[in-house]
Amino acid sequence: MGCFAYNGVGSIAFVSGKMNSQACQSVLASHLLPNAEFLPGENWKYEQDNAPIHSSNTTKNWFQVNNIETLKWPAKFPDLNPIENLWGDLARRIYANGRHHQ
Repeated sequence: MGCFAYNGVGSIAFVSGKMNSQACQSVLASHLLPNAEFLPGENWKYEQDNAPIHSSNTTKNWFQVNNIETLKWPAKFPDLNPIENLWGDLARRIYANGRHHQ
């Protein structure tokens, strides 16, 4: 998981295995909240896809409790999510020149 704004990128949270809503909330608490302190302005909104761990009632409640406004987002539209372009660029750089990693 990761985040970015127009003025830079936040930290990347490396996760392994299958995530559930509680694990997602833990990553958000340990990465999104600290990174949000460095975002410009106070009117930022969190954009996420509609994966079940993001749209579960417990995660929606977590956003409310932490006063995080999320953007309304249509299901299954990854092309509209700017971070998907960032992940693609990162993957191209990591695997450039035929490199292989696990």
